[in-house]
Amino acid sequence: METILESLTVDSQIYAVDIDRVEEPDASPAPDFIKSIGDEGQLEPVELTLPSEDEEMPEGVDFKIVKGRRRIAALIANDVNMVRATVVVRDAESAAAATLIENLHRDRNPIVEANAIALLAKSRTPEEISKELHIDLGLVKDLVEVHKRLHPKLVEKVTSGAMTFTAAKKIVAMEMPKREQAKLAKEEVVRIKDVDAVRRQNFVDAFESAEQVEIPTLTPDEELANEVEAAALKRTGKGRSLLIDAAELLRGGK
Repeated sequence: METILESLTVDSQIYAVDIDRVEEPDASPAPDFIKSIGDEGQLEPVELTLPSEDEEMPEGVDFKIVKGRRRIAALIANDVNMVRATVVVRDAESAAAATLIENLHRDRNPIVEANAIALLAKSRTPEEISKELHIDLGLVKDLVEVHKRLHPKLVEKVTSGAMTFTAAKKIVAMEMPKREQAKLAKEEVVRIKDVDAVRRQNFVDAFESAEQVEIPTLTPDEELANEVEAAALKRTGKGRSLLIDAAELLRGGK
């Protein structure tokens, strides 16, 4: 029985692969790019890989895409049935790195990058990722934090363009609880000013809550005041000053 690769037509290690055997590209190329592929054909091969043994693929699908999602989508839009491809054997981390590098050369999707970098971070330090992918170290750290702390609904908004990555970073930096992030996710579009509005409201709510707290009346206690004062005399600096103030309060002073 022939293997998957043996079933393909080979031209100098570039395979002709039936597009139906490749996973869905999940990409929306621009009309100009689709027309270019239709007029000129596929100039560069895409890069495919075989799924791991524990990955479940749709029936009839033998290949995963590493590089070239837009090219495959454009071929499909032009009713082309075959795609020219190189086929490599990669682990999940290497495939994520290759996909991430490709993304850096076209329209940036920070959530895709965050997911890929989070995968790489399982076996690499931020410094190693920065050096390997030629990405600013600060951006690598931002992407990792956004991946860990951003609410899934807000992740969807960043992916769709309904929320900027700058707003996402601000939410993470201010350590906004997930329940408040969920409320923010109900907005149609989330901008920096929306994040700032939530932060301001948090301050107002906290202030109003503090005003509602009842402060218990302190009953004067001369004996305890004397003990606190005696302890104060054994100290110096700010600690001594605070204890003297406490003794004064215990005596009924203000």
